[in-house]
Amino acid sequence: MKTIIQLLFICLLMNVSSFAQTQTNPNPLPGTPCANCYPNTPAPPSNPKGGNSNNSVMNGNGSIATTYTQTACGLGFTQISARLHQRVFGGVPPGTGTLQPCPIVVAGIPPGAIIQAAFLYAGGGGQTGAGNFNATLVNPSAVSQVFAMTQIGFHTDKCWGYGGTWTSRANVTSIISGNGTYTLSGCPVMPQTPSKDTDGATLFIVYIDPALNTTGSIVIADGCQVGVGGTINSVIAGFNVCGNPTTTQNFMVVGDLQQISSPNLRMNSLVNNAGYPVASQKCWDYIQAPGGPAVNGQTTANYGITSTGDCYSLNMAGMFWQTGPCLTVTAASSPSCPTSNATVTVLGGNPAYTYTWTPTGQNTQVATGLPSGTYTVNVADAGGCKTGTAVVSVTTTPLNPITITGGTI
Repeated sequence: MKTIIQLLFICLLMNVSSFAQTQTNPNPLPGTPCANCYPNTPAPPSNPKGGNSNNSVMNGNGSIATTYTQTACGLGFTQISARLHQRVFGGVPPGTGTLQPCPIVVAGIPPGAIIQAAFLYAGGGGQTGAGNFNATLVNPSAVSQVFAMTQIGFHTDKCWGYGGTWTSRANVTSIISGNGTYTLSGCPVMPQTPSKDTDGATLFIVYIDPALNTTGSIVIADGCQVGVGGTINSVIAGFNVCGNPTTTQNFMVVGDLQQISSPNLRMNSLVNNAGYPVASQKCWDYIQAPGGPAVNGQTTANYGITSTGDCYSLNMAGMFWQTGPCLTVTAASSPSCPTSNATVTVLGGNPAYTYTWTPTGQNTQVATGLPSGTYTVNVADAGGCKTGTAVVSVTTTPLNPITITGGTI
């Protein structure tokens, strides 16, 4: 028994020594691993580093929270991420990120798509407020626009001695013109005083494809949650999975993974259900996987990371799901006198349907007694999961007056 205990003790010392060699620096300078940033699993309540410590719920500091939801026929998304840091990661070739202006090549927007929203995310290390800066995007048509990046989350330093970790975001919908090469500049990188360095940036675009007859939904949560080794989790809310999803994709943006170890991921799950290979880690990583499937009636989702030898940040996460064919609504009317009727036809979704006609307020499939004019009908399927709208023009033929002369009736 004594021999076994001695062996365990020797193994423990070897593991601690190995971690110290790869993750710490006895004389840390800004931009080098911090000697005191050992993982704590679990983290003591008095220790401000790692885990869920120092969290303020729903403000993005030490957590992520829902900031965008959308459901629509033909909804989809695409993203492009770029590595930007200029502090050197010796174990992650080529060591530094792309110099700015940095090309952002967008190729995932379908022809004829309608842009719903676009967000530019950035994350890195620095003191609080370092995530507030101006970024410039130039679109493929050479239109340039400056956007105020707002710090949306701040948490503890992730082992670089920069004083903290931040995430910033800007709504950049106005500059998105379609596929092509955009350029990004203005994100702070080293060398700077005080020290701050952007790990990377992600351009996230949500669109509607009119040619896609599938209902899509998305929820995006963001903020800044740092793990100094060990485990972090964030539960997001503020959305509703309505209907029975046919496909699900989960995603997250993680900063500072340095090819030290492969983390376990929880994507819409309380248990590990995804991983990320060491060879794929590039210090600013967009990670997408099926993860846990969306379920009808679901209103919360957990996203988490466990790493045994690396410091990292969770900057954004979310879920996209589809629920089959869209609700197709058409309406028609035939001229009649002195008033007319309009009939709506519905395909898709789950009956029974509810109808609302404007401006009459009628709530049946056939609207009656309509004078000439334009009418709108809104239709929802059972449970209100899918909706559709149609517009119809109604024409009536007035009765011709009858004149009787010189006679009686």
